[in-house]
Amino acid sequence: FLGWDGRKQVAMRAQVELRNKTTAMLYGYVDLEKYYIPSALEFLDGRGFAYMIDGKTGDYLVYTKNTIAQRTYVSLYEMLEKSGNPGESLEEVKDMVKDGKSGSVVLKTEKTDNYLYFTPVEDSPGWYMTAIVSLDAIQQSGSTILFLVTLVCIFIFLCVIGLMMMENSRKRSAALSKEREYRDTLFGLIA
Repeated sequence: FLGWDGRKQVAMRAQVELRNKTTAMLYGYVDLEKYYIPSALEFLDGRGFAYMIDGKTGDYLVYTKNTIAQRTYVSLYEMLEKSGNPGESLEEVKDMVKDGKSGSVVLKTEKTDNYLYFTPVEDSPGWYMTAIVSLDAIQQSGSTILFLVTLVCIFIFLCVIGLMMMENSRKRSAALSKEREYRDTLFGLIA
């Protein structure tokens, strides 16, 4: 809800036990912007952002403070609409949210192609956690992962080759040893 100062707030309650052993409910409210935790809402070196939105309206509930999208638009849906996305893509997202589903789509935000991921928040009806990550950031991360996987595969391949060479050397040494033993036995018999 909007508080007396116009800020978005959430009401909270907790059951408490009083001194006389009776239980009571303690109510309070917190500005939603106090929920902002940069380490939880920004990732991939600041190229990915997470938001909590109201699923019905798309209004930002908890958001990253340094994104253009949040400062410019009231809701995620408005941002996606004004970024020139096709209406059917936006309706698909709204329908999935309305049905309480999780999903991901590729949409434009601020003239950039992005993945939009969304999932409902447990125990908070109507709230959705969304994340927006540019395709470039995903591809760059994928390239880094591919490079690391390639290095690991090369290392494993070299280790296997080394083990095969060691095994081959061991077998050759064993064969030479056995050949010497046969020769010594043969010379012993001849003598």
